[in-house]
Amino acid sequence: MSNIYSSRKMEQALKENIHFMWLSAMSRPDHNTLNRFRSERLKGEVKAIFTQIVLLLEKEGLVSLETTFVDGTKIEANANRYTFVWGRAIKKHQVRIAEQLEELWNYAESVAKEELQNTENIDFKEIDSEKVTQTIDKINEVLKDKKIPSKVRQKLNYAKKNWANNLDKYKKQQAILQARNSYSKTDTDATFMRMKPKVREFH
Repeated sequence: MSNIYSSRKMEQALKENIHFMWLSAMSRPDHNTLNRFRSERLKGEVKAIFTQIVLLLEKEGLVSLETTFVDGTKIEANANRYTFVWGRAIKKHQVRIAEQLEELWNYAESVAKEELQNTENIDFKEIDSEKVTQTIDKINEVLKDKKIPSKVRQKLNYAKKNWANNLDKYKKQQAILQARNSYSKTDTDATFMRMKPKVREFH
């Protein structure tokens, strides 16, 4: 009730504060004794006492257990912006894959126009892992016997190996995000919040 949690401050209060003296019946344990009591004797007991108090308050009609509210306290975690998944980044990566897939498709059409002339038009604005896999396989098929730059071949190999898996990963991440802008990789319930910088005053 006095916001005193330090065992050393308690030790001092037991010598100077009349309210503490009354509570302790003039007993003056040192801070080591107080710490041992808290860590050894009270271990496991505080939770039981708290439960009993809450149930007593509920019985007296002073609190309701139907709804639980959590206050809006911001707790600074030992994490940085790079340990979070960002909704904006997911959308950026998805758009980038769609753009690169369209570039590869256009290149394949320029090299193997006859082989692709009866192919249905692909909407690159809406893509998923299945569509990416099918498109890459089709491009590889028509370019199989064509002489193309090694960079294009490398890009196709990379796309086949990674793009479909990446899109599935982004889909799962979006399901976790829902309406949020970000979430922590280590605690998916946590959202990135900017904390006000600490201001130090010097006198």
